[in-house]
Amino acid sequence: MSEDADNLLKQGIAHYQTSQFEAALQSWQQALSLYRDSLDLRREGAVLGNIGAAYQALMLSYRVPIS
Repeated sequence: MSEDADNLLKQGIAHYQTSQFEAALQSWQQALSLYRDSLDLRREGAVLGNIGAAYQALMLSYRVPIS
């Protein structure tokens, strides 16, 4: 199970690096569930940080200047 979660984490990173933030979120949310099931708090924390970065990137990418 941890290997699956690790692969999802890496997949999310690859998506994030190519600005595919929604896809990154999907991968990381699946990884988060697996890490929580295995009680891996260190990796759970890392994934939560990545999820926060993805939401921030999404917010910045959708920001429209007020005219």
